[in-house]
Amino acid sequence: MPETADLAVDRFDLPNVRSLNFVVHGLLQEGVAASTRVDAQAKSLGGVVAGTRGRRAGGTARLMRWVVDGNNVFGSRPDGWWNDRPAAQRRLAQRVAEWCRTHDDDVVLVYDAPLHDATAELAGGNLTIVESSRRGRDAADHEIVALLAAMEEDDDTADVRVITSDRGLRHRLPAWAVVWGVGRFRDLIGY
Repeated sequence: MPETADLAVDRFDLPNVRSLNFVVHGLLQEGVAASTRVDAQAKSLGGVVAGTRGRRAGGTARLMRWVVDGNNVFGSRPDGWWNDRPAAQRRLAQRVAEWCRTHDDDVVLVYDAPLHDATAELAGGNLTIVESSRRGRDAADHEIVALLAAMEEDDDTADVRVITSDRGLRHRLPAWAVVWGVGRFRDLIGY
């Protein structure tokens, strides 16, 4: 398409539908509703997404909520993270932030204290980064259990996915929480 040569292009990985999506900014003028160009791919993709998600009362799409054991994710591969824990926190938070731009699901990334300012600054939009309220072994695990207890207290337990491979934490999670292992999550976000 030679008419796209001067336009900005963004690429989005969509692993759940085994696809890539490319957004060519400016190609559809004022947007799909105002454009005379056919955009069948976007309509098809929208149908796939709508068909695979739950519905809330009133017919709006239900969003998944992800609670991520950050230390467990970056600590799952021996890449030297122990030499610079703040850099490991930042690298993971940056990748999660990039992934968050591809969807509207709420994501809570939980780290053991201390959390460095450069990592905390990556939060925003649908990404919340939480520093454990205490220090020491399993501090983030305690924070995750407390977050899920608050959800249960508010009777807000639908569509919650916890990311951890920590056996001790898995045993402390309520039965309603869906648990994904770290490897599966790393594959999903490309980390």
